[in-house]
Amino acid sequence: MSARGTKRPREASGDDAAAQPQAKQRRADLPRSELPRAHGDADSRMERIMQMQAETMIRSAELQNVLNRANAQAKLMEEGSKAAKDLIN
Repeated sequence: MSARGTKRPREASGDDAAAQPQAKQRRADLPRSELPRAHGDADSRMERIMQMQAETMIRSAELQNVLNRANAQAKLMEEGSKAAKDLIN
């Protein structure tokens, strides 16, 4: 359909296969090297995922600490000794 809602005429090329999108390949048709591989059993995969999540959480906490320190330093530089007293209390 065009932008005005009327149908566009089909091209008279005779070869509609070129105009159609290529169909998805079935999993059975893919070569074995292109199939997703399972490394180890489910328990070891779950263990790797949990380890990655733990590392991500640790890294997030470290970055949050760096950000908090930077914000505290910025406040001290901006407001001086009064800000230091506020941060301590």
